[in-house]
Amino acid sequence: MVDHDDGGAARCVTFQIRPPRQIRIGSGTACIRTTRRIVSAPKKVAAMGKRSAYPRRRLDCYDTPPEAVAPLIGHLAPGVRYWEPCAGSGALLTALAGHAMCVGATDIEPRSRLVRRAAAEALTARRIAKAGAERFITNPPYPSNGSKGEPTLGLIRHLAAIRPTWMLLPFDFTANQYFASVASICVKILPIGRVSWMFNGDGGKENSAWVLFDAAHVGPTRFFANTPSVRRIAA
Repeated sequence: MVDHDDGGAARCVTFQIRPPRQIRIGSGTACIRTTRRIVSAPKKVAAMGKRSAYPRRRLDCYDTPPEAVAPLIGHLAPGVRYWEPCAGSGALLTALAGHAMCVGATDIEPRSRLVRRAAAEALTARRIAKAGAERFITNPPYPSNGSKGEPTLGLIRHLAAIRPTWMLLPFDFTANQYFASVASICVKILPIGRVSWMFNGDGGKENSAWVLFDAAHVGPTRFFANTPSVRRIAA
């Protein structure tokens, strides 16, 4: 793999199918087929982040590590009913089990039998109300270079108009100019430091934050310092 000045990386890929593996989500078990990438011929691909040479996965399929969810739990009312609109393999559901109640989990390309197929943008207020969801909680796809904040901004506007929405985002997201278009509906910013997305022991290269959006919000945004002693307030 070769780094490029523009943040991309040159690599060569072929695919080898691995045998199915089982994962457990809540009380269910799902069988998932994965692939392994092997170097073979040059191809330029987008990098995962500004400081990472890992290639970016299709549809930003990065499972949420449990340690990234732990700081959020103190900001949730016990047993809050939520919908996960970008559920993927259901990793976030597992991390929140025992702290919040998932009443719906969807994804454009589900990787678990417990997750139904639906685009986040297709979710309606009627469907969410029928399920009794009080919040959206999700780790959404992140903006790519030159996208001016999309698809993340579109998801924020759509979901926050239905229910208050917690999103796990790059901390730099809040520092970009495009954030101004959703700053007025930003309720809280909860930095959590660096997240290891690769599950390989690497501490991660980018800082992340949980950000709460609500289209009905009026007033300033509350910022919580990333310290163990910060007081948690349910939302």
